[in-house]
Amino acid sequence: MSLLTFRKVRQELKINILFDLISIYKFSNIYFELKLFKQPFFRISKYKKDNNMNNIVELFPFENIREIIKDECLKHIIAQVPPEIKNIVMIRSGLGETYLLNLYLEQYMQGNNLSYDNTYFVGLRENFGDLFKQYNPLINYKKINLNWDYLSFAVNKDFYSFNDKNIFIYINKDFIYGLMDEYKNTDNPVHYVKRVQDLFGFNPDYVTNKFSPDSNRKIKVLDKLKKDGLNIDNFIFISPDALSIRSLNKSFWNSLTSDLRKKGYDIFYNSKDYSITEAKIAASYSKGIIGMRSGFMETLLELKKPMHVIYTPMLINNMPSDKFKKAHSLILYPYADKNLIFEYPDNREELLIENISGRF
Repeated sequence: MSLLTFRKVRQELKINILFDLISIYKFSNIYFELKLFKQPFFRISKYKKDNNMNNIVELFPFENIREIIKDECLKHIIAQVPPEIKNIVMIRSGLGETYLLNLYLEQYMQGNNLSYDNTYFVGLRENFGDLFKQYNPLINYKKINLNWDYLSFAVNKDFYSFNDKNIFIYINKDFIYGLMDEYKNTDNPVHYVKRVQDLFGFNPDYVTNKFSPDSNRKIKVLDKLKKDGLNIDNFIFISPDALSIRSLNKSFWNSLTSDLRKKGYDIFYNSKDYSITEAKIAASYSKGIIGMRSGFMETLLELKKPMHVIYTPMLINNMPSDKFKKAHSLILYPYADKNLIFEYPDNREELLIENISGRF
């Protein structure tokens, strides 16, 4: 207990004052609540229900707004899936977690008694569909429209039975947030992959899915690279973006690129002009891969290319880069070859350039 505690994670803010006698909770612009002696005293809520916007200011509120918004989310999910489908898996996690799901999908389906013909996977990102096509082309996946704030605020469990549908949430928010707090406050974390395996009961030794693009897809990507003027026999693949960690300055990438070009390499910068599948095929022809630590980098491990991975503090909770590396090192992922993985948690730009460039 303390006089003042403050916690900010993404859209969520919690403040406790005077040993929790006064507490404030705010979630984005949809919810504000003040409690006195742990009892709700004042609340402002703003949310849409049945296509009507509700702006409500209350003293001594009693209605469960979280439950109302949860029901709205589940209704919107169900409405975007064919009516005959009984089971829906809502992916609320990132690309890396979705990659792991694909590797262990058979175990996930068996563990939840799901069948391919009566299950739809849905999410908010188009590139999740690319992953399913890479590893599990028989899966039905659909990108849906859903308010992310509503989902994060109200949908926190692993499973919901709602309107005669079974809705599974992969992976629930409380697991992710709790784990991030744990990682930030410990020096010897259990690796993230192990925690996900334990959460779902995955057997880590039973990974059968692997990416194997057909020859036509390879030819199309090679033609695209040639049209971009790339020397496909001598280039380095660079992925400079990541959603969950701090970016590095453009000057860093310019300096690194300059060093590598002096050594005779062409440079491919990953961009939105290439789908994640096209980018992965492109990386398979490279002499090596350099990138910010991201879920996309996990999907490149099976290419067995030298990988230079840069860690910076996490945006979700400002976890330092050295702790982030301990908990999320690529070395402990499926298909990893530790002899090909070089990881850099020290973000001093001159040292990074020297270490990375020196290994090519």
